[in-house]
Amino acid sequence: MAEDLIFGTEGYSTFSGAVSGKQILFNDDPERFHVLYIPSETELRAFLTRYVQLRLNDVWSWYGRIVAAGERTGLAAFTSVEGNRMFHIRGSYLMSKLPGMYSKQGKGRRYEGIHHYLSARPLEEQRGILEKVKPSTLPELQEALIESAYKHAMAYSPLSLVAEPCDFVSVLRRIIAELKERKSIAGVALDVRTLARHQDILLLMALEGWILLPVRYGSFGVVGQYDRFLLSGCYLPDKSAELIENTYRMLGASMRDSEAGKRALRTFIFSSNVRCLEDLSPDIVGHFERVVATKLPGSTNATSGAYVLGDILRTIFERKYPDQPFGAYRSKDADADQNKKSPSFKRVEVLYPDRPDLHHWAALFAKYVECRERRNVVHIIYYLWRFIDYLAQLSPFIANPGRIIRHQHIRDRSGVSKTTYFSFLEKSNGAQKPKNAAIQELRRFFDWYLDYQVAASAPDKLDKNPVNPDDAFGLPTPKLGMSHRFALPEFVLDAIKDTIVADNFAFPKSRELDYFETIDEAGNPARIWYPGTAICMYFLLDQPVRLKQARWLDDGLFDADRLAVFQTNIDGKVGYSHRIIPNDSAAKIIGRRQGVLRAISDFGKMESFVGLFINTNKTDDYGGVTPNGYEIPYVPPKLLDLLLYMREWQQHWMPPLDALVPYLDGEDLNEKFRDKVPLVSPLFRDPLGSTRRRPLSDGRLRRFYVDVLLETERRLQEKGYTLNNGFNVQLTRETEQASGRRSISSAYDVHTLRVSGITALINRGVPLEVVSHYVANHKTLAMTLWYFKPSAGQCRDVLLDAYSNRRDEFAAINGDFAKSPELQANWEAYSKHFLSNLHNDGQSDALHALDEGRGIWRIQPDGICPGTDCSTGFLYESDKGKGYYGAVPGGKTCSLCRYWITGPMFLLGQTIRMNSVMLAVEKKSGEARSLKDMARAQEAGRDWNTLHATRARLHELEEELEIHVNDWHARLRFLSASLQQLDDFRQTKAAEEGQDKSFPVPWVSSNTSEGLNVLLDEADSFVLLDSVVQGIQFVPGMANVEAKLDHQRLLNGILRKGGAKHLLLDLPEDVATEAGNILSSRLIQAASTNGVDIRKVLNGEIHLNGLTVIRDGQPVSLLEDLNTLLEAASNSRLELSKPLLQNRRNEE
Repeated sequence: MAEDLIFGTEGYSTFSGAVSGKQILFNDDPERFHVLYIPSETELRAFLTRYVQLRLNDVWSWYGRIVAAGERTGLAAFTSVEGNRMFHIRGSYLMSKLPGMYSKQGKGRRYEGIHHYLSARPLEEQRGILEKVKPSTLPELQEALIESAYKHAMAYSPLSLVAEPCDFVSVLRRIIAELKERKSIAGVALDVRTLARHQDILLLMALEGWILLPVRYGSFGVVGQYDRFLLSGCYLPDKSAELIENTYRMLGASMRDSEAGKRALRTFIFSSNVRCLEDLSPDIVGHFERVVATKLPGSTNATSGAYVLGDILRTIFERKYPDQPFGAYRSKDADADQNKKSPSFKRVEVLYPDRPDLHHWAALFAKYVECRERRNVVHIIYYLWRFIDYLAQLSPFIANPGRIIRHQHIRDRSGVSKTTYFSFLEKSNGAQKPKNAAIQELRRFFDWYLDYQVAASAPDKLDKNPVNPDDAFGLPTPKLGMSHRFALPEFVLDAIKDTIVADNFAFPKSRELDYFETIDEAGNPARIWYPGTAICMYFLLDQPVRLKQARWLDDGLFDADRLAVFQTNIDGKVGYSHRIIPNDSAAKIIGRRQGVLRAISDFGKMESFVGLFINTNKTDDYGGVTPNGYEIPYVPPKLLDLLLYMREWQQHWMPPLDALVPYLDGEDLNEKFRDKVPLVSPLFRDPLGSTRRRPLSDGRLRRFYVDVLLETERRLQEKGYTLNNGFNVQLTRETEQASGRRSISSAYDVHTLRVSGITALINRGVPLEVVSHYVANHKTLAMTLWYFKPSAGQCRDVLLDAYSNRRDEFAAINGDFAKSPELQANWEAYSKHFLSNLHNDGQSDALHALDEGRGIWRIQPDGICPGTDCSTGFLYESDKGKGYYGAVPGGKTCSLCRYWITGPMFLLGQTIRMNSVMLAVEKKSGEARSLKDMARAQEAGRDWNTLHATRARLHELEEELEIHVNDWHARLRFLSASLQQLDDFRQTKAAEEGQDKSFPVPWVSSNTSEGLNVLLDEADSFVLLDSVVQGIQFVPGMANVEAKLDHQRLLNGILRKGGAKHLLLDLPEDVATEAGNILSSRLIQAASTNGVDIRKVLNGEIHLNGLTVIRDGQPVSLLEDLNTLLEAASNSRLELSKPLLQNRRNEE
């Protein structure tokens, strides 16, 4: 197994300790152990003997730990904890080692009485006794321990490795082999504790300076035994133990890859000869990270752990030796490389090695991506990958874009082809929006390819883009005029800010997530609270910026000059002054001015003041066309204090940056933008992050946002804040996951704070252009208006003012009789002409509701709805002694509602509505008759299943029919009463006009009294249908789509049977409606003139040629007359056919 070992000076790198000056060696090989020294057999035996003694010390120190037994405390050797009465050390052994101390034998063969006696002694006395009875050899330890698995594990003696003559290399190879195979050379499986003893020996050999472990050792070592070896205090030198203990403490509180960091620490210590803090140097830490990243490329966890460890070692070193800056162990290029991914499709060759067609597509996509004017191309690559996945499952293969056929490969609107890209996306999981984005990205690719194929002389030319602009899933979503987000009230924003800063950040400090381990000024490990999360959230609440902009604010440490801010107190008034001072840092960049606090000058006023600089934009223009960032010429005093505190805190507790950090959050960059990414010195660097260089993560800030909303919600409820409807203020929501676990989330996302801040500024009277340009950094005012979201209460106040204070003025101008002051003044005179459903005592709920103005009035062609409540508009009912009004049956059957108001002024609308109801009654009656015939036939045929469904539908239909009949009867009653009141109404109108000639009378009426007469004739269904459709044309506020369709269907049937040259189907919709009304009138008139039954014309018994009409004074056949009309309407444009139809209408 010579391949497991390396000898000599090759295979390791050398460095020098920054303080100790010691030569540091590091094993660069990930797999093989490096042998630095080969001891003699005598040295090896002495080494193993010393290990046995260290092991005994380790075991006995474990028995010397303090445990609690009820109210008493004692050493673990003598004290049994509650629920476990077993002792590890034999009572007989203790009795033999302590003669005369305890004479009673006690209970049982284990002499338990002596344990109780010793555990009652003072702790210091117990420690002395424990040291007195300590075994000196492994056999003596076996004698001291009771029978247990633990005793059997301690029976193994490492000295058995040298029981026979041997050499160091053979012993080393045996140990390595057994650790890798988890069994002995003879093939017998080894106990994990035996393996752990061999691992101890390996680690001690490394500490002895004999070997260096490989970087990958952790993958086959006994991982669970590492912590015991490192932290027991029995095996490591004091300085090594101090370094490891401090590092472990910081890792344990870091909340960032803690276990990975511990594995990295073990690798670092035993793959090198670093034994204390003074042995560290920037070179060896950086080299360690590079080895892990390059030699263990498949282990992302190991790389992350190495970065975490390197950052902690740097912090510990710089806190103890501040005069020796450690420097960055990763350059800015390494930071950038971590976030740069080449926009390539090389994975295609791995996934589809035998598909040259897909390789060609991938190459084309890569060229297309390089040409896109987008800095972040990760979504573009993802969308194009979906098309590659689609092409991969096609057979035969599509060699190039020129062979794409739209209806076969993209979209087939007829639905015949099921192998299109649309079908592929439709079957895949996911939301509609990314699918549409993938389709549009493919369209852009084909647009690019149309030009590329000409320049590249590609075969199989593509004639046009196979993806249409309107290709998409679903209907286009209408764009709202403002953000869908709700603007939080200012008192809520203030309450959240108060939750953050109250009592010196009491609430943020109560969260464990923002604490980290570091080294204090005295060089001791310390647990420190990180204020960046709280202050960054406060900034978002105070200034309407985007989340990413707040996270990436710049502290100005690399600026050419620094802004010093001083608090002033003039006549008891606290203020601030500022001064620009040169930056004495060696890392400053000449001409740089990116810090969040900025001195802003107004040359017009000849003054300078402190403002804010937001150093990033939403669009992140990296091309240099527009400058990055913008100024806000004001900073509130509290926010200024917090920003100054954050800057000072970071300089004190965070290691200084030696290079700026690329403004990236893991984006996949286009090649042309890689050298133009802004570089930032983050103000909110995360001490719990993997590098301590980048700002706190988006996820951590959002998690804090939910926590602070929940706490603010609780505080507001405790203070009694409620909405005017009595409900508590709700800022969070509780949801149940599929697993049954309940989780808390924010009811308003973080971007709501931007909407709320902009809305608050506009509500305070800040001019829109100031908010847009100086605060929101929008290019147009319309973009700022998108974020202006007035509350429902504000909208109500404005509308209430319009209705209350300006209603009379507008009513007088527009003649709105229903809401005019004239109606109010003459209410008693006119109310008697309104009709409604009365109580038995003659009282009208409708007029009472109209007088009170309980809701929004709806003035309809057939009456007035006061807008009260349909759910309480029916009859009074009683249930178990409790009375209530029921809901109006059948939906909009207004004639049955006790709030409904009508009268003679709505005669035309009443007539049309009543005829519509009668039409529905007749239609449903016909359907009911058919169902009854069908039911009888099914009963005769014993088709019970179908009969059951038929009877259910018949029952449902009869209930609907009952509602329609009641509705028709009620409307007939209202219509009759309206006719009876008509004369009284005319007299009242004349009397009022005599008093005031300018009094507006808006009643629906005609020029002649005959026009108001309503004839209730028994008519054929077609005539009834015609009256409804014709009436709707005069009253645009009424509609009956079903009647309109039935009307045209019947007319088209008559024309088809009569042999007409054109049908109404051939005409535009509005022309067809007008033409149908004229045709219907001519048909009814011809039937009446010729003395025939209209039903015989409808069923075809009488041909259209058999009827004559008068046209231009001459008799012509009805068919000829209709053909002339339809020909003119069909051959003319809409605007040309309408006059012809209007002439015919005038003739009618």
